[in-house]
Amino acid sequence: MYRHHGNPTLCHRDAKMGSLCPGDSLYCIQACLQKRYDDRTASLDLSNLSIDPELQSTNKCLCLNQASDAELILQLIAEHFPQLLSLDLSYNNLSSLTDFSGLSALAPQLQSMNLSYNQICQAQEINVLHKLELKELWLEGNPFLASLESTSTYYRIVMNHFPSVQILDGHFFKPGCFFGKVPRSLPQIKGSFFVNEDLRAFLVPFVSRYFTIYDSTQRQQLLPLYHENCCCSFSLPNVLLPHICVEQAKEYLKENRNLLRVKRAALRQQLMKYNRLQVVGFLCNLPRTEHDLSSFTLDVWFQTPSLIGFSVAGIFKEESPKWKKLCRSFRRSFLIVPAMEACAQILNDQLVIINSYVDQYEDKCGPASPDPGSPGSNVALCDGNMAVLRNFSESTGMKVEWALKCLEDNNWNVEQAQDVFSLLKEKGTIPQDAFQAAM
Repeated sequence: MYRHHGNPTLCHRDAKMGSLCPGDSLYCIQACLQKRYDDRTASLDLSNLSIDPELQSTNKCLCLNQASDAELILQLIAEHFPQLLSLDLSYNNLSSLTDFSGLSALAPQLQSMNLSYNQICQAQEINVLHKLELKELWLEGNPFLASLESTSTYYRIVMNHFPSVQILDGHFFKPGCFFGKVPRSLPQIKGSFFVNEDLRAFLVPFVSRYFTIYDSTQRQQLLPLYHENCCCSFSLPNVLLPHICVEQAKEYLKENRNLLRVKRAALRQQLMKYNRLQVVGFLCNLPRTEHDLSSFTLDVWFQTPSLIGFSVAGIFKEESPKWKKLCRSFRRSFLIVPAMEACAQILNDQLVIINSYVDQYEDKCGPASPDPGSPGSNVALCDGNMAVLRNFSESTGMKVEWALKCLEDNNWNVEQAQDVFSLLKEKGTIPQDAFQAAM
C-alpha cells in the first residue's frame, strides 16, 4: 500500500496554464500510480493513462506525450518505485521518447518495457533508452514498423539497441534468425558431394586420370576422354583486378568468353570450341599446370542413366617463365555420357579460372604429396580419433604417421581424406615409404 511520508515536495506544473497544481492533485496522481503498481512483480502499468477513470473523476488529466507530465511521472517513479522491474507505457500516443531518456538512471533495474500502440514514427527514437538492459520489449503497433523492409530489419534494429532482449512483442526472440554478430565459429566447409558410393567409385578415378594427363606434357592424350561432338568454353570472372593480375592473365584474355564482356554474337560463336579436335587443341595451347589434388572438391549436381553433371573446384600452380610462383583457383563443370568399356566421355566442358593476386594459396601450391620431413603430429588424440586413425591406416595401407597427416589435412573428414588419397595414389605422388608395405 501507499504510505504517506510527510508533506509533498513535488508540484505539477500545468503546461498550458503555467500555474502550479495544488497539493491534492499530486496526491491523486500518486494514489493512481499506487493502484497501478503491482508490488509482487514490481511492475507499473501506465497504459491509457490519459483516460484513467479515477483521474478523470477528479478532473485530472495526464498526457505522457507532454514533457511536463512525463517529467512528473519520472520523478514519482524515482521516489516511490526505484526497484521497478517492468513499465507499461502502451496506448499513450507517444511520438517521442526523448522525455524518458533519464529512465535508466531513475529505474536502473528495469527489465521489461511496453511501448506498443503509440505513435513512434522513427526507429531511432528507441535509441534514447539504449542504456536500459531490457530483457523484454514491446513495440508492436507503432507506425515505424510499417516502414521497415522486413522482419529481419526489425530484429536487427532491436538487437543493435537492446542486445540483451529475450522476448520481443510477447514472443521469444531468437537473434540467430538474421545475420548479426556470430557468437561462435562457422561450421567447417563440407567436402565433396556424391549421390551415392557407386558414383564416387566411378568419378574419383575418372577425375584423377583426367588431371594426371592434363598436367603432363602430353595433353593430346585427352582425346579419348572427349565425345566426338563435345564443346568447351573458357571464361575469366567479370571483376576488377589489380594491374598485376591483368598482366598475369594475358595468356587467357584472348580466349575469354565471359558473356558480360563479349557482346558480339559472332565472337561468342568463334570462342566456343566444338568437336574433340578443337577442344583438345585449345587445351594443349593453355599454359602448363600442376593441380593440387588435395584442394579439390567434387560436387555432383545432375545424374541420369545417360548423363552426369558435376563440378570440380580447386587450385593449381601455373608454370610461367615470367612469374616465379603463380597460383590460380579454378572451377570446372563437366557433362559426361556413357562410353564403351564402362568408361565415359566428356560432352561439355566449362572452365573458369580465377586469378590469385595474394599469397593465400602459398602453402597449398607446394607438392601435392605430404612432406616426408614432418609426417607426424604432436597433438594428443582421443580414443575416437585413434580408432578412426587405425581404420584409415588399415584401409589405405599407409603408415600411421602418414595416415594421421592425411586426416589432419582434411579436418578429420574421412570421406574427403579417402578421396584425396585415391587421387594422389592414382597420380603416383605418394612416396613409397609412406606405406607399410609395397602396394
